[in-house]
Amino acid sequence: HWGVARFDLLQVHNLLAWQEHLPTLFTMKAAGELRYVGITTSEGRRHAEVEQIMRSQPLDFVQVSYSAVERDVEARILPLARESLRKAIASGVKIGFGTDAGVYPHGENAKEFAVYVKMSLSPLEALRSATVGAADALGMSDRGIIAQGKLADLVVLDG
Repeated sequence: HWGVARFDLLQVHNLLAWQEHLPTLFTMKAAGELRYVGITTSEGRRHAEVEQIMRSQPLDFVQVSYSAVERDVEARILPLARESLRKAIASGVKIGFGTDAGVYPHGENAKEFAVYVKMSLSPLEALRSATVGAADALGMSDRGIIAQGKLADLVVLDG
């Protein structure tokens, strides 16, 4: 019907009827029709509910709003997500740096590097998430690496 043998990831968006949808997604995962199950919210006021679901359900992924003005994620959600991130990286999931939410002032998104390293990525893996990982996520194979014929902006630092 969708033209794929298996979905990599399906998420319950904005926690809409999650009590009904998650059992269906877990059944699909058990049947081999789905690789990963997750939830999302773009509303900081729902972080407590996300935390409760993370503690009670075997989720693979979460997507939450996180910005300079929504910092409660650092104390509540990220510690719960650390093990999921480790599993995702170990299984070959590609990490793409950034957001489509436009929540950071220009240049402030670089703080995401420190969060990734705190969450268990190496500095090199964090850097790759913003280069080749982001390019792959956007389907832009003409950038993300330094090579002849590729597009690149370079910043060279001493030390």
